[in-house]
Amino acid sequence: MNLDCLSDHENLEADPRSGFSVSRLRAAVCPACDVVVWWEGAARLAPWEGLVMSLGEAAVITRMPAISAPSEEVFAVRTPREFRASWIPQHHWVEAAPGVYLARSGRYLLLSSEGLDVPTMLSRPRKRHLSLAPVG
Repeated sequence: MNLDCLSDHENLEADPRSGFSVSRLRAAVCPACDVVVWWEGAARLAPWEGLVMSLGEAAVITRMPAISAPSEEVFAVRTPREFRASWIPQHHWVEAAPGVYLARSGRYLLLSSEGLDVPTMLSRPRKRHLSLAPVG
């Protein structure tokens, strides 16, 4: 992450392609540092809150060894219908929350994280404003 660009996040606007049909959740990827910024309506969200809200009822389809990802494993994820992935760059990793990276390959959402048990995170019942932190 490029720490010099953090002040520019204040001027970053939500990507119109990031609309989630059942909520006012929006997101954008900072072009300078590849960090995802989350909003609910006009309010900025903490990265973990935005990530958890965005994934809703997502589920792991499969896990596979990583070739060029931030961790050794990548999880292909089935996202809820309301999740629109077009705002995530194709074949390019972005940091959605500290240590949790997203990418898109075709219609699949890919997750990569060294410090997070992704299958456990996605199998838990989640509340709208649940706050998660990495394991370990």
